[in-house]
Amino acid sequence: MFKKVASTDSLWIGERMGVVIDGFPVLLVHMDDGVHAFQDQCPHAGALLSEGYFDGVTITCARHLWQFEAKTGKGVNPMCVQLGRYAVKVDESGDIWVDIPGKYVMQGGEKDETL
Repeated sequence: MFKKVASTDSLWIGERMGVVIDGFPVLLVHMDDGVHAFQDQCPHAGALLSEGYFDGVTITCARHLWQFEAKTGKGVNPMCVQLGRYAVKVDESGDIWVDIPGKYVMQGGEKDETL
């Protein structure tokens, strides 16, 4: 079920924001092609990615410098990882809605989606 989490008035293009939805940390990234939502947790050691670095293209974990593409969540360093991704809708008034269908649990670098 989609839940309203923010507005494009508070998350401009080129910015990122951490939010919590039903107890799950979610990272919102507003790129030129729209808003993307990922698990706000590095699969390596669980650090919040919203507290890391963002250069407008790459999300970098502050703890151990793992990096992810901001549009896809695909691992850059290392390339073998992928952030859990959530569906996003932005309505005509600019409200951002995210769907959290289940919990992403990282086990040994693999994504196990529990619904």
